[in-house]
Amino acid sequence: VSGLSLISLGIANGYLYALFSLLILGIMLEIVNVNENLIIQRKTPKDTRGRVFALRFTMDNSLRPFSFALAGVLATIFPLKNIFIVFGLISSIIGLMYIFIPIRLKKQEILAD
Repeated sequence: VSGLSLISLGIANGYLYALFSLLILGIMLEIVNVNENLIIQRKTPKDTRGRVFALRFTMDNSLRPFSFALAGVLATIFPLKNIFIVFGLISSIIGLMYIFIPIRLKKQEILAD
């Protein structure tokens, strides 16, 4: 759904349509983040959990300027609509692969209660 929101952002003609697409994108990204945090919490031993989350937070914040720089370079080369559509397609493909993660984790008994 996040990928479809990016694609719809690329073809948005009006402000409200773009705003609605961003709202859906934000909601979907938070759902993904909650699932990732849940998997990390269940997979990581309690005594190292804080270090794992700190490392994840540090990597996220240290890589963010590079993604901003890449986005700026791409925005000067390609139209923004095309960038949103291409990254929406990439995100949709990755999202389809993401659907199968809970199935694999249940087989590994990570999500088993």
